Amino acid sequence: MVAISAMGTEVFFLMLLPFLYWCVNPRLTARLGVAISLSASLMVTLKFLFHAPRPFWISAEVRPAQSESSYSFPSGHAQNAAVFWGLWAQQTSGWERGLTISLICLIGFSRLQLGVHFPLDVLAGWAVGGILLLAFLHWEKSLAHVWRNRTLPGQILLALLASLALIALPLLGGLALPPEDPPGWAILAAQAFPANLAIYHPRDLGGVVGLAGVLFGFLAGWALLRRQGGFVVVGLFRQKALRVLLGMAVSGGGYFAVQVFLPGDAVVTLLVGRYLALAAVGLWISWGAPLVFRRLRL
Repeated sequence: MVAISAMGTEVFFLMLLPFLYWCVNPRLTARLGVAISLSASLMVTLKFLFHAPRPFWISAEVRPAQSESSYSFPSGHAQNAAVFWGLWAQQTSGWERGLTISLICLIGFSRLQLGVHFPLDVLAGWAVGGILLLAFLHWEKSLAHVWRNRTLPGQILLALLASLALIALPLLGGLALPPEDPPGWAILAAQAFPANLAIYHPRDLGGVVGLAGVLFGFLAGWALLRRQGGFVVVGLFRQKALRVLLGMAVSGGGYFAVQVFLPGDAVVTLLVGRYLALAAVGLWISWGAPLVFRRLRL
């Protein structure tokens, strides 16, 4: 269940998307990246609006198998899975589509099995994710048309504004938060995971700020690369394997360095630094790495 649940996390998507971009389909990767960024922003906004406790925050009888520090409603794993894997399923058919839909269901059920969500959280996550997926598919062509008809500076500006909007939405949702949560929530969370000092941090904006930075860097780099002839993903298995090893050494190293040195605390300087550092990671994924691959004939 922990492994299945991991396939609905933002970290998993951030690890999978570079591989898809370098080795499978850059355009599909861009679509998936934009969709999951929208989902993550909306998810944090809804969590702030409802500020609901997790099961193990209100009952010591619940024994969670995985630590979670954010609010409970809706389930971000279920919502992100519905958006990301739902968009993936839209590209497939037959048994592949059935397998992908089954994965969406399993990710939601895993959250119940792990003791970190109520059933209503998961149902709401699926519902919100499904609605967002339908809205994305409906407006995608119109937004892509606006994007394509802009100059390079215009596209980079649009990418910047879109990423800032992803941060602004949770900030607005945060206005609904009470000054403090019931103290019992943090106490029971700490009792469930006494070795984890960061188990209760439900108002953390680091995740959505970092993802917005990655989106800005990725879209800006994608626009730059298209002006420089794009990137062809064809190649031998050995070439693709070397792309992944080299590319992920840089992007993965950059991401984990940010996690260590720029934690997602609600300090403006740290959040700005996190945004800029992960924007550089996104720029490497979509622009820097393909240029290196081209130079190395990978």
